[in-house]
Amino acid sequence: MEQKAVDDYVTACSCGWLSKVAAFLDAGGEIDLPDSIGATGLTAAVLREHSAVVSLLIERKADVQRADENGCTPLICAAMHHKDPRVAHMLLKAGADPGTAEYEGKTALQWAR
Repeated sequence: MEQKAVDDYVTACSCGWLSKVAAFLDAGGEIDLPDSIGATGLTAAVLREHSAVVSLLIERKADVQRADENGCTPLICAAMHHKDPRVAHMLLKAGADPGTAEYEGKTALQWAR
């Protein structure tokens, strides 16, 4: 798959463009591919608090434990940036591990404090 298509998909996740995200996935796009800066669609949607996109990606089996190059999972990103707790709850319900640590050794629970 071309990097531009993946970048466009992650941008759609970041912008909350649910129909574009669904179209990418319906066309066979790989849900967990990172964009050119290492962000996945799920992480991008979490950081922008697009709960409808997060929900869709979870339904389509996005890896809630996939970490970026810094070891940050979507849950850690949500905690680090003090995002909507409903998004964090969705990730936890989908199996995100609050005990997973990023590269500095801090977990989502530690970041959330």
